[in-house]
Amino acid sequence: MDMTVCGKVNNVLRYFNTCKRVPLVKLKLLRSYSSDFYGCVLWDLSDNAVDNVCVAWYKELRWIVDLPSCTHSRLVARLWLVIFKK
Repeated sequence: MDMTVCGKVNNVLRYFNTCKRVPLVKLKLLRSYSSDFYGCVLWDLSDNAVDNVCVAWYKELRWIVDLPSCTHSRLVARLWLVIFKK
């Protein structure tokens, strides 16, 4: 399941490779094309696969924004919310 997240992110970034140095554009592309978790309300939240998806998602966010891999996932989630609050 986590490979699906990584695959989607990699496909989006490869297709739009001309915006490599602009993290905000990459994040907006990620939000538009890679964050479709249809049916996630039906997931069993106690399943380890859900944790794997969250870990993969936060790794990709760190990679896109050029944050160190030791950045806590709560900070990464907060960054996501601050950038894309509606």
